[in-house]
Amino acid sequence: MEEAQRQIKELENARLGGRVIGLRELTGKSLNRIDVDLMLKKQPKTFNLYLLALEHLQDEKVSQQDKMGQFQIAGELPRGFQTSSLTYAPQQGIHGLPKEWRDGVDVPGRKLDEGKGSYCPHGRILFPTWHRPYLAMMEQSIYYRMLEIAQNFKYSETYMTAAFEFRLPYWDYFRPRGGEARFPGVSDTKTGAITFPYDFSVPHVLELDEVMVVRPCGEDTPELMDNPLYCFRYPKRGGISPREWNGLWTEDSKLDPDTKTPEFTMEASRSRTVRHQTRYNNQKSDFIDFNSLLSQRREENVALMLGMLRHPGYKDYLAFSHTGFPVPDPEDPEYPKKQLYDSIETLHNKYHGICGGESYMSRVPVAAFDPIFWLHHCNIDRLIAKRQAINPTVWFPTDEDHLNKKGITERVTDDLFPVRLPAVSDDKKYWDSNLVRHIAGFGYTYSELQEYKDPQTLLEAMHDKYQWSLQSCRDKQKIPEEMKPIDVSVAPVFKYPDRTLKSMLSREDPSLKAKVKGVDPLKDYTPAILVFTLKTIKAAIETDTAPSMTMLQTTILPSEDTVIIKDPSTEIGETKPRVLLDGEHAIGVSALKQV
Repeated sequence: MEEAQRQIKELENARLGGRVIGLRELTGKSLNRIDVDLMLKKQPKTFNLYLLALEHLQDEKVSQQDKMGQFQIAGELPRGFQTSSLTYAPQQGIHGLPKEWRDGVDVPGRKLDEGKGSYCPHGRILFPTWHRPYLAMMEQSIYYRMLEIAQNFKYSETYMTAAFEFRLPYWDYFRPRGGEARFPGVSDTKTGAITFPYDFSVPHVLELDEVMVVRPCGEDTPELMDNPLYCFRYPKRGGISPREWNGLWTEDSKLDPDTKTPEFTMEASRSRTVRHQTRYNNQKSDFIDFNSLLSQRREENVALMLGMLRHPGYKDYLAFSHTGFPVPDPEDPEYPKKQLYDSIETLHNKYHGICGGESYMSRVPVAAFDPIFWLHHCNIDRLIAKRQAINPTVWFPTDEDHLNKKGITERVTDDLFPVRLPAVSDDKKYWDSNLVRHIAGFGYTYSELQEYKDPQTLLEAMHDKYQWSLQSCRDKQKIPEEMKPIDVSVAPVFKYPDRTLKSMLSREDPSLKAKVKGVDPLKDYTPAILVFTLKTIKAAIETDTAPSMTMLQTTILPSEDTVIIKDPSTEIGETKPRVLLDGEHAIGVSALKQV
């Protein structure tokens, strides 16, 4: 208990000062961040405390006053709200609205409206490193609340031990969550579907609005609670102003060309966050379509992830780090083109879009309010850490001439505003990219980094862990034991008194009528599918031309010389193909736009 009290005192001081101290400095240990399903199964008491801490951080009476609570870390303190215990401005955003600098900390050379009030450097080389201390801020806040709650249990030492084990969980998009899944694909969605042996839906605990927990006041009797991982509920007073709120959605009210009136109006919920909202399910989470889309997009995203780890081009930090890396244009050297290659930010963007649909997670100013944001970004950090381990000597380029030629203005020593260091001085107040390079300093790591110390061995392990799920490897590799779905139905949070976990899950799309037998996505397809050989795609890149179409998903054929581009129905926003070639393999194909 003495150790817990020491940690609580240090965390309280850090909270009041808005400082991120990292759990390594606090605990002296670096522990694994693990997948959320593993935490459910292997650390049930830790997960129980995690839910209670999130509930506390989201509570309207608490989170508005807490500088390190979710409401302020995600976006803002309500307009006009004052507190007697803390001295800071009443309107403060980090990742989102309102358009106010936190604690008056502005970013030199950056306008307030740029990025819609967010400090997050999207489209910049600081994208991977900025999120690292930002995640540590939330991890630290949760850990602090867990310690406070644990000491109130009757068997406090048991729960304190469970709290000490906590590190932020992640959502591994490519870990199966269950058995066979069916989803729309090469067959007409009205008559058929692709069948895959495993279901890659969102983790179940992120899909259910209620879970079972044990509280200090009644620890012998589990009780039902509103799931704080399901959504974030906005305070009933204060919050985002109507002007700023409406400005988020008006761009989506497309005008009919004849009447000049909106074709539809996006009515985003102002009471709570919503996942995968579309114009057809205003203010509701559509988990059936959400889960179906996760399975549909998995193939191309696994290929992209593995490509970024193995392709020599991604040893260049600039190419890996963000979507805005420019490449020289021989015809117009003063104005470089944007990159043709996908990046870690691209993968990040894809899952923001899938999670949000046309609502919260798809909108930077309000994305961090959704609790899924933190598990998503924790997984992105995990992939960044693995890329670092595979290329241990590669970091930010420091050659000024090289950076200037590429139009890069950010540097490795730039402050990662507004996240403060453990010890603030006049000379140095904020974390920078050099300081966050090594994750052990924050008190966490990932299991693969501990198990595979050699870079090449780690790379091979990642391929063994994920490549099995690609269609081209489906008959060659079996699912590794460590990747088989975890039976979370036995977890205490799902031990409902009057229902089962299975009865509460949203699964099969009603539009997929009878199960289609014998549909081979590599052979059976409709004439609407467009097929390009690698030679054609490569020629399109070299000549700066491209087919006029829209891409939803790609499938690599076993022959490894043809790419199927399926379902040309969704405009994503690129005017030419973005294809990454790995020898003779196409390992990533991004969006093409109808022109």
